[in-house]
Amino acid sequence: GTAMTVPAPAHPRDLRRLVAAGEWTAPTAGILDDYQQANLLVVPSAAADDFAEYCRRNPEVCPLLARTAPGNPELTYDNCTVDIRTMLPRYRVWQHDTLVAEPTDLIAYWRDDAVAFALGCSHTSPPYGAHMLAKPMRRSASMSGWIRLRVASIQPARRLWRHWRY
Repeated sequence: GTAMTVPAPAHPRDLRRLVAAGEWTAPTAGILDDYQQANLLVVPSAAADDFAEYCRRNPEVCPLLARTAPGNPELTYDNCTVDIRTMLPRYRVWQHDTLVAEPTDLIAYWRDDAVAFALGCSHTSPPYGAHMLAKPMRRSASMSGWIRLRVASIQPARRLWRHWRY
């Protein structure tokens, strides 16, 4: 990750401000641990309902916090609305199972049929988290600094993966 000279933010709104100003480009693991974090996934609208159904059937693996309408880059959760194209310090863009870019925004990659999903996580998952949420998270006794990994027992529909290969 990028070495940061900016002090770690104390609140999600401070992190969003730093990201918007281009002053925070490093991973967010280890900061704002008392706040709900999310991972971001963007899919074509043709795959969105299938992915939402997969989340519904696998709530421990893919806890769905919020979803955008097709083409709308604004995501709202807990009275906080953000533009998901610019809210993270860095993104990973995959096409045909290949990492093609790690831009600091998704402006050039956003599509009219894009649907974004915010998925809850117990800890920031490698390497960038979406600290868009201002609501403190509820910690369970088992959350003692370890990242919990759960494997889904339900296979995703083949058509879902076909849509992701654009």
